[in-house]
Amino acid sequence: MSAPRESATGREAEPQRIHFGVQDIARVRILATLGHTAEAIFALDALSRARGSDGFGAWRQKMITALGPRWGQVRALVKAVRPVPDLLWLMSKPNRENAPARIGGVRAAEAASIVRMFARLAVEPHWNRLRLFLDAERDARGRIGATGGTDRLLGTLHPHLRWSPPVLETRGDGPREIRLDGQGLVLVPSVFLHDRVATLVGAEHGVSTPMLVFPAVHDAAVAAALWGGDSGEEQALGALVGRTRSLVLKELTESRTTTELAQRLGISNAGVSQHTGVLRHAGLINTLRYRNTVLHSLTALGAALLGGKVFDMGKPVPMVSTQVGAD
Repeated sequence: MSAPRESATGREAEPQRIHFGVQDIARVRILATLGHTAEAIFALDALSRARGSDGFGAWRQKMITALGPRWGQVRALVKAVRPVPDLLWLMSKPNRENAPARIGGVRAAEAASIVRMFARLAVEPHWNRLRLFLDAERDARGRIGATGGTDRLLGTLHPHLRWSPPVLETRGDGPREIRLDGQGLVLVPSVFLHDRVATLVGAEHGVSTPMLVFPAVHDAAVAAALWGGDSGEEQALGALVGRTRSLVLKELTESRTTTELAQRLGISNAGVSQHTGVLRHAGLINTLRYRNTVLHSLTALGAALLGGKVFDMGKPVPMVSTQVGAD
């Protein structure tokens, strides 16, 4: 596999069509994250195309403060290369085998050093919070797949991903037509890949099964909640006291629509929307739009309140493992 093309600023991602066979549908799996280094690369990608109203302003301020004078190095790097796919490809090479001496006009060794520094200072300090969020996203998607099948799972990944069986349409770099040919597909949520539809990670990144990384953050309000500190969370959790909301949580051991919740609880749709709004802002449920309905699912924290276990965050995981695609 050859190295990625040289960076070209302003180039828009083009349509991609991912073709599924019967075996591929049966081999769709979900992974919580590619690791803190990959998230750092997605963050660099977002910085290279920063938008003022995306909800990540608080993180940017914390990040710039943490980087100090090294912020200039980061800015220079994202102007010279495309973090996705250039840096993603570079950092997936553990010993930089087959890596070019330079990438986008920057020495490859220098680019890798800046990525590691950025990951250490701008992402790792927040990793426990981010990992919990990504674990919750994986769990919510898993429940959707378990209760609604792969059709519903692929149909709710992102508002701009279109599932028209057997083809998933997205936008990204690389081939226009992608046939999985029985390999299956691993779905991976990302916090920082928030202003792209998705990105495909393939064999050139050292994985045995193709991976589709999709945004876990769909709007500015969710992004802002991630960086808003603890006071908002405490206020939201304090608002949870009440019998009806606990019943809503119990009903969401399976993903349900607003109408289904209203019917099962004997209350109005408007009442359900009010309760799910509070639960969502407290981080206890996720809400996803599927065709003409809205689906609610428990997060990891919501499941923990019902007697589940809270994930052990542990240490940051490596960027990409060749074991990810293994059964």
